[in-house]
Amino acid sequence: MIDGLLGAVSVLMAWPNPVLLVAGVLFGMLIGFLPGMAGSVALALLIPISFTMDPEDAVLFLIAAYSPAGFGGMLTSILVNTPGSPENAATTFDGYPMAKQGRAGAAIGAATAASVLGGLFGTAVLLALIPPAQSLVLSFSYPEFLMMAILGLTVIAVITDRNTFKGLAAAAVGFLLAFVGLEPITGSPRFTFDQFYLWDGVNIVPVLIGLFAGAEVLALFGKGTSIAEQGAADTHVARVLADKSEPVTFWEGVRVTFRHWFLVIRASIIGTVIGVIPGVGGAVSGFLAYSHAKQSSRTPERFGKGAVEGVIAAESANDAKEGGSLLPTVAFGIPGTVGMAILLGALIMQGIPAGPTLMIEHIDLVYTLVIGMVAAKFVAPIVVYAVARYATKLTALRPGLFTPLIAVAALVGSYTIGLEILDVVVALVFGYVGYAMRRYGFSRVALIIALVLGELVERSYYQMVATFGSPMPLLTRPISAVLVTVCALVLLFAAWQAYRRARSAERASVEGEDDEELASAPRQPGRIIFDALLLVFSAAIVVQAFDIENEAATMPLLIGIPVVGALTLQLFLDALPGAAVRIRSTLVSVTGGRRQRAVSAPSPDPVTVDPAAATTGHTSVLEEARTRTQAAELAAEQEEEQEMSGRQVLLRQTAFGLWAVGFVALAWLVGFVVAIPVALLFFLRLLARESWLRSVLVTLGSWAFLYGLFVVLLDVPL
Repeated sequence: MIDGLLGAVSVLMAWPNPVLLVAGVLFGMLIGFLPGMAGSVALALLIPISFTMDPEDAVLFLIAAYSPAGFGGMLTSILVNTPGSPENAATTFDGYPMAKQGRAGAAIGAATAASVLGGLFGTAVLLALIPPAQSLVLSFSYPEFLMMAILGLTVIAVITDRNTFKGLAAAAVGFLLAFVGLEPITGSPRFTFDQFYLWDGVNIVPVLIGLFAGAEVLALFGKGTSIAEQGAADTHVARVLADKSEPVTFWEGVRVTFRHWFLVIRASIIGTVIGVIPGVGGAVSGFLAYSHAKQSSRTPERFGKGAVEGVIAAESANDAKEGGSLLPTVAFGIPGTVGMAILLGALIMQGIPAGPTLMIEHIDLVYTLVIGMVAAKFVAPIVVYAVARYATKLTALRPGLFTPLIAVAALVGSYTIGLEILDVVVALVFGYVGYAMRRYGFSRVALIIALVLGELVERSYYQMVATFGSPMPLLTRPISAVLVTVCALVLLFAAWQAYRRARSAERASVEGEDDEELASAPRQPGRIIFDALLLVFSAAIVVQAFDIENEAATMPLLIGIPVVGALTLQLFLDALPGAAVRIRSTLVSVTGGRRQRAVSAPSPDPVTVDPAAATTGHTSVLEEARTRTQAAELAAEQEEEQEMSGRQVLLRQTAFGLWAVGFVALAWLVGFVVAIPVALLFFLRLLARESWLRSVLVTLGSWAFLYGLFVVLLDVPL
């Protein structure tokens, strides 16, 4: 291990890696500062640039961009009550109240120190577990490789979204996408729909860029409000950071963090453990650590009102989880978070195999990842300290100003992968797909991880059958049998949880009222159309799989047939909203649940009723009727406002989508060198309604940056 760490340090110090490290940190923090643009988006945007680097340099560059993104999100959480990503959500509970009290510097200092200490703790745990993980991986064969991938994907699909059914369906669709290309038995084209472009399979990078960067940009522009407006910024915060005494308050926050060293350790342990579990990290670790800090505090009433311990706990766990999430990624090829899934995809694009082989054949890259993560944790605080007092100015940016820049950078990055305009089309299409998945409850994480691991799963299955003669080793080999059992238990647990939720909802409902409301709920055309598109794609794969005459049809059919049935059921439920309620009622009744019928109170005897009481009762009835009428009118007004707001969002997103399509078409006709300035100027002046001066300056600056980066520096023709 010592030799591996020393080798990684030498890679870090080799020129120009120090510059790449700082550049990655700056870019990651900038992206993390924008709500919705988390570290995973920074990775997706930088992957095309990493293709021009050696694997070691690329890994260092990418982890430097991903690791400190939480620092940027931490700033907005404290300054304007707007977490840059879900991981920073718990920081807002006490960070923003501290800022409103004039203690923003202390909050930022405490959060920065806690992030560094938590990150170092998680990294130390990772280093301690790498040697035993290597020994475990060496005992793996094809059945274990197969089941580790399936188990990890199952856990992620079940845990990352409340709707387990849709999570598993998204994972299955990701597998079907992974099967597109040359099949592994004879090398013949499979599921290419007569498109030569698809012979090499679905390119992971454009899919990543579309699912995450494209979808988030589309959602942000639809809101139409600045970051500060979304976070309800307090102008007093800006005055606090502009105060010359701010560096003092920053260091006071740092000192407070060290005084709470035991809380840092406890929160870091929580974050590391949560990070090791695939798909559970993210906001969960921060919330759990925050809850623990509040419960263990002698003054829990201070939490939520500016308690620095809440900031320390949330940020310690948030960064500690990154070290934990890296372990299943490098040891078993099971990404612990979305960012790790994208990083795994980047390694695959560099020709580095995913899964346990990474630990065996490329352990040097693993140590480079670790050293890069540690180095980024030390560079990021310096940047935070330098820019904290100026950071609030970025929150005033309107989405109309920065979303087209991110969209153009993402689409241009997709093109630079293979200088293929169809890669740009794929990124554009999956931008819409990602937004639809985000809106309608399908797990983007499950889809992208299935796409990344699909080749490993299929290859391991065929190699297992070729080596052992049948799939029986899945049940006869001890480790694989344990993994099969755990996978089955995860699915049973998910089914039980779904049943309990349905039963609780059934018991809580009043006879007839909920059923009638849901049965008469309006159908959502977008949801139905998206279900239908997924169903058509899956059915097309299954139909073509029946024409394959060798074993290459096995995995597509094993996955395709169930997902066609599942998507058919989902389409039926979305097209008929009341059907879900009736099915739930039937299932709960069959399994022993009983509805609590509303029982009418007996009518009072008219002879014994006191006149005064009757008058009072009559007045109460009138007041109750009037209250209900007012409530109904208010609900109708709110519903009308929501409908108008929804129409405005849809109109803005439609305009953005048409602009993106026009940009891609123009780039195909005249090239990106011309398309970039034309599209940006059109967007900024006509759609965002910026002034001519600002539109021209932003357009020229963006064009010069992209041209200098790709054409001059990277020698990529546009």
